[in-house]
Amino acid sequence: MPTNAPLSVDFRDVFFLLPQIVLTVWGLIVLLVDLGLAKRMSSTERRQTIGRLSLIGVAVVMVAAEVVCLLPVYANQYAITRSLGGVRPGG
Repeated sequence: MPTNAPLSVDFRDVFFLLPQIVLTVWGLIVLLVDLGLAKRMSSTERRQTIGRLSLIGVAVVMVAAEVVCLLPVYANQYAITRSLGGVRPGG
C-alpha cells in the first residue's frame, strides 16, 4: 500500500458504526428535549418523559445493532446462493 494514498470513507465503515451513531444522535435528542420542552413540566413528569424517551432510544439502538450483526450474514448467504446457481447449500 502506498504511503501517500488518499483517505477514503467507505459506506461499510459507516454501516458498522450505525449503533454508535444512532446512540449519539438519540442522546442529543434526549438532551435537547430535556433542556427545551421538559423544563415546563414538573420534576416527576420530566423524569418519566426523559426516562421513556431514553428507553425508546435504547430499543432503537438494539434494533440497529441487530441489523449490523445480521445483515452481513444475509448478504453472505445471498452471495453463496447466487454463486451456486440459485441452489441453497444443504438443501
